[in-house]
Amino acid sequence: MRHDDEDVHDHHPPREQRIRKKDKKPAPPMPTTTVLDAARSVVAAQGCELLEHSLHPGGRARFVVDRDPGVVDADLLVELVRGLHQELTTRGLDPTDYEIEFESPGNHRLLSTPRHVERFVGQRVRALLTVPIEGRSSIVGKLLGIDAGRPVVLSDDGRRVTLEPHEIRELRLHG
Repeated sequence: MRHDDEDVHDHHPPREQRIRKKDKKPAPPMPTTTVLDAARSVVAAQGCELLEHSLHPGGRARFVVDRDPGVVDADLLVELVRGLHQELTTRGLDPTDYEIEFESPGNHRLLSTPRHVERFVGQRVRALLTVPIEGRSSIVGKLLGIDAGRPVVLSDDGRRVTLEPHEIRELRLHG
């Protein structure tokens, strides 16, 4: 039912004029080494560190970056995407074939180096373990520091735990 005050021009284009996602050609296979090398170059040029990456066959590339000192904000993420588009073009690839995503590490950032651990002393962390310690597959608590390259955590149950690198599958901030 149409009301007289409706805009008669407010309608969707005919079906044949709409672009449907399924009509898009599939992305070519991603040359992962080239894309990753290009991303590393762009990230370093912006004074950032590449913390994590995932490259998927469908053309999706996801990168998690950090800046120390400094902040990863929306403007920086936009600059990284633009920079990677330019770098891919320079390397002979069509950046529109890929879905490129840059993110900040957020509240659950991966702590993968001793420098990361030192930077976040005093914060809550969660360590996922490669083998259970006293029947536990993870430890949650306050990060006390690093001792001879080994993170030291005061667990929520009050125990001080020094973790060997081979015992840690993943150490992240725990919001």
